[in-house]
Amino acid sequence: MKANKIGDIDHEDSFGHNPKNKQGYGRLGVPTPSQYGKSLPKTVTKPVVIYAVVNDDFSKIKIKPLSFRIYSHNVKNGGHDILVPGEEVWGDRYRKITNSIRFNARSNTIVTLQEVYKFQILDIMDELNRFSSKDAPEWAYYAKGRIDGEDTGEFVPILYRPSEWEAVFEDTIWLNDKNERMSLEGWDAKYLRILTFATFKHKQTGNYINVFNTHLDHVGEMARAGSAEVIVQKIQEINKWPSFLCGDLNNEPKGEPYNILTKHLINSAKHTTPFNHFGHVKSTVTGFEGEVLSAGGQNIDYIFAPSYTKKVTHNVNCADTDKYSKDPADKLLLRLDQFGMLHSKYNGVYMSDHRPLVADFSLSGKC
Repeated sequence: MKANKIGDIDHEDSFGHNPKNKQGYGRLGVPTPSQYGKSLPKTVTKPVVIYAVVNDDFSKIKIKPLSFRIYSHNVKNGGHDILVPGEEVWGDRYRKITNSIRFNARSNTIVTLQEVYKFQILDIMDELNRFSSKDAPEWAYYAKGRIDGEDTGEFVPILYRPSEWEAVFEDTIWLNDKNERMSLEGWDAKYLRILTFATFKHKQTGNYINVFNTHLDHVGEMARAGSAEVIVQKIQEINKWPSFLCGDLNNEPKGEPYNILTKHLINSAKHTTPFNHFGHVKSTVTGFEGEVLSAGGQNIDYIFAPSYTKKVTHNVNCADTDKYSKDPADKLLLRLDQFGMLHSKYNGVYMSDHRPLVADFSLSGKC
């Protein structure tokens, strides 16, 4: 396996065998020679999905107050046979990951994960739903594989509680410069890359939010920039309710993809004050032996929010608000209440080579 300049690793250079794991799912979703022989799967085309029709005329909507949390974590691909130094097998890691999700999930939490195969998300969901009824599981998810648009290849799943949120729209597209409905690498990307996104209606308040999740290519510089442009386009198309982008950009806050995105979004980690930033400040990536930290650290994982998001210290001046405006920046008060870069190492062992991120938001009418 080869590491790139920012520490990401080529996990899919060759197909692995498919042994059973402890949970009995085998390695569902991991491409194998028995599936595809020596060549990659054929290009697939998925049908166009129409956006959900939602009311986003904010001049006629009374916004009810809503507080919610977004938790995002690159949990590290578990589909390879050769572990890097310090890495535990998936069967020993996944409960630490799910325990972190469960402990940090409060009311109205949305979870986004990266580098997840089908068998991994099934393990995660089994554990999160351990104490709920099979007929009414506490947690649900949406995800599609980046190889075939169904079950094969890495997912970037979005998890939520159906008791709190209704998913009124879900879609996954390929990030490329040819056709987003086709499984094609884009620009100079090494691998297929996808964007998974959903529109959620909060059941109690009737408010909507859009959540986008991605993992950009670790090799192609043009691909990362091009993907960022596609993501911005999708955010602008979907509806006027707040959109949040989570994921691993494989790019620090100085590269072109970051600059493209922050023309339209804010980086939650940089929108904090001394009063509402918890945990680590530097390095969303650690490595499994802390080797990335020793080398100076890397911030490549993000939770982005709309550009009109206010800091927790912001005071609203209603005199400056146009009460007839339909612009969400004029009608919505969206605050970043707090942000945290959490621990990923407990009892001397890392649960992933990335740290989880958490951002708390509150949404209400402006005046």
